[in-house]
Amino acid sequence: MREVVVARSADLGEEPLAVSPTALAEAAGGDVGPGLGADDGLVLWRLGRLVLAAVDECPHHVVALSGGWVMGDCLICPGHGWLFGPDGRCRQIPLQDPVVPKPGWARLRMVEAGERDGQVFVRPETATPRPKRYFR
Repeated sequence: MREVVVARSADLGEEPLAVSPTALAEAAGGDVGPGLGADDGLVLWRLGRLVLAAVDECPHHVVALSGGWVMGDCLICPGHGWLFGPDGRCRQIPLQDPVVPKPGWARLRMVEAGERDGQVFVRPETATPRPKRYFR
């Protein structure tokens, strides 16, 4: 499986980091593979020593998640405050009772990521497909 280096480990701190579609395409040599589209950028974030990556788009209202923040083990969308766990599934929607089930489409398009030798890499072909939803 192809690994595309998208950042230096030192660039990935406590805040989410955006990788623009242009930077991703350049890093991939112009071919991001079948899992991602030409307009798909990525958001990277840390969970302890683990590096996580997803398409930089909230499934709720297409807000860039890279403008959000990390709290505990969740990435929080800056648009409406939805909380997404490390598996990409929505864990909490503000003002909604936590026991109410979340819609199936309320999940991030996760991409396999890792870190080695001071570099952060992703495997673009592992991007999960866009969930079907009614907001777009």
